[in-house]
Amino acid sequence: NVTHIKNIGILGHFSPAAVFDDEQFAYASGKGNYLDNRRGLICVDDELAPRSQIQLFDDGRGGDLYAMDFVYTRGCLRICPGLLDLHGVKEECINCGGDGSKMLGILHHSLRGTIPIKKLVDLSPYSSAADGSKCSELFATSHGLFAVCPQMMNTYPNINAWQIQAPQQCLPCRKYWDHFGNAFDIFSLRGMHNFAAAGDNYIRVMDSIQGIGFDNSRVPISQWAFPNDLLCPNFKTKRIQGIDWGQYERGYVHEITHWLGLNLPNIYPYQHAGTDGAHLPSLCTIHGPLQGPVWDYKLGYPNIIPYTGNMTHGDGAGCIVEPNPPDANGKVTFRYEPSDSLKASRHSQLMLYFFGLIPAEQVTDTYYCLYNDGSIDDSDIKHIKANYGSFTINDIIAKQGKRVPAYPKVMPWSIDSNIRVGSITMAYQTPTEAEMAWWTIWNRHFEDDTNFLPHPPEGSWGWGQSGWNGGFVNFKFTTSGKSIVRTKLAGIPCRKAVIGGGSTVSYESASCAGPDDPILDNCTFGISTMRPSGAPIMLPTFSPTVRQVPPSTLQKCVVKCNSAGYNCTSANAGCMNPTCSNGCEFGWYAASVSECKSACAAMQINQCEVKHPYVPQVTLQLCNDCHGCNCCDMKQCNVGCDKAYNTTGFYQ
Repeated sequence: NVTHIKNIGILGHFSPAAVFDDEQFAYASGKGNYLDNRRGLICVDDELAPRSQIQLFDDGRGGDLYAMDFVYTRGCLRICPGLLDLHGVKEECINCGGDGSKMLGILHHSLRGTIPIKKLVDLSPYSSAADGSKCSELFATSHGLFAVCPQMMNTYPNINAWQIQAPQQCLPCRKYWDHFGNAFDIFSLRGMHNFAAAGDNYIRVMDSIQGIGFDNSRVPISQWAFPNDLLCPNFKTKRIQGIDWGQYERGYVHEITHWLGLNLPNIYPYQHAGTDGAHLPSLCTIHGPLQGPVWDYKLGYPNIIPYTGNMTHGDGAGCIVEPNPPDANGKVTFRYEPSDSLKASRHSQLMLYFFGLIPAEQVTDTYYCLYNDGSIDDSDIKHIKANYGSFTINDIIAKQGKRVPAYPKVMPWSIDSNIRVGSITMAYQTPTEAEMAWWTIWNRHFEDDTNFLPHPPEGSWGWGQSGWNGGFVNFKFTTSGKSIVRTKLAGIPCRKAVIGGGSTVSYESASCAGPDDPILDNCTFGISTMRPSGAPIMLPTFSPTVRQVPPSTLQKCVVKCNSAGYNCTSANAGCMNPTCSNGCEFGWYAASVSECKSACAAMQINQCEVKHPYVPQVTLQLCNDCHGCNCCDMKQCNVGCDKAYNTTGFYQ
């Protein structure tokens, strides 16, 4: 569509994002005039044989909408006839995994009409996001909600996830509650296409577990509450732990894990290994999706130490650290193993304990953390020498108490070991049947398909194979089968009845055959399909003095922060320190630069939660995951104030 083309930048997108293998589609890109087709899936026009490179046009030919607009396009594309049948598969993908860009989901035409799609009535039509935007259409399948909200995405597909995902903006979250009640522990959002400015992240709403890091003896801790207009106040249990944005498999697994509220820098020797409080230090022997590879000891992030011990691993594979058995004197040396191994993708025993999936007695490993103090000698990668410390589960419990609730309770209200996730796919326009079927099937695979290969064989076909960069990993695999991310919705079947007894069905997870989940509470507040005569229109319940920073205005200043080397956002403010983007925001409210900088100083009080200086209803989180950005630079908020001064729309 026109908005898509206008804002595409250097992105590449298929349109639609998923197809049945007998449908035509198009591709557009802001960079390069050829589409790589080396796997030979795509045929052009009526050709029967694929080209390895498909030419794109910017001169009005081949489906190009606007000549000379630097967006290169090719229409009349289709999956080469009979290709899926030739390889005996019903599901395939181009560019799955990675960051989700240039992805095309492919389904066999026999799956058309097999997945029920329900168009939902808007039960809270007078509710809106904080900026006043609304959604125009809602659809649901057995494993997901599809929200069509063009007002929330006026720069589509170049969108910051927080303008949709943040609690005060998450109107789709309310729509989920309207229809399916208090049935979810986490909301997880993604774009129908990859959104350029929407990196995977996790927003903490509440922490309900004791004994895993946060000082939450008075659980639950409310981290970022939903506004009244989006809440269902009759809910007796505050259940939602957080809202994540997970566009692709590895990022989704990583962000879902953040619900733990893991924060262990006070555990000796953990604090010596270098950690941001949200991730597992790469120099410790606790492994799983929250751990990155070992960073170069001198250069640091993002420079990895490449794994060279076995070249069967992927190009660019880094390292994790594993202990060797103690020598006769009890001294331990270490070895590198590849960061893209199955071991690196699975949660260690300690993490399974934190999840509530095993009792403390089953955490039998001793964990080590190497000190990056100049002592590390990795000249022999199988026998690395270093100063180090060690700890066990007993040290964890002695320091921060036992986990509450204890195993086998994952969360206080859990009925089994699984996490309930409300999966929301955001769309700018009405999705096609293939698009909704694709993400429904994706969620089903993510529930319980553990056929994970980090490096699928070249030329392999089907789900999680060559069409996936890095294979298809899910939460069930990372927890060694002990837990799944369940997205099954109550009351919507997984398949349509096939007239004549046909047998063609899509992939079905175990939840398709099991009973629906019980719902803790139903959302009954303000539910109405039409406003009663004379009744007031329901508007957001902000104080009249509260103004909201227009996202487009804020972005102008944030871009200047990024250019100055400050790329921390409000989502990853850490070190108990406001970011440059916070300074931009304060500059919108403030009357002068000096006032803005005073607001920055008021935030630097060594606390994780600080009231917003201009919107006291909002609590700023300053202890987030700031992996990959310099969150500890104490002057960056002031820089944001300065950048705002030279940007139109601020200090007014």
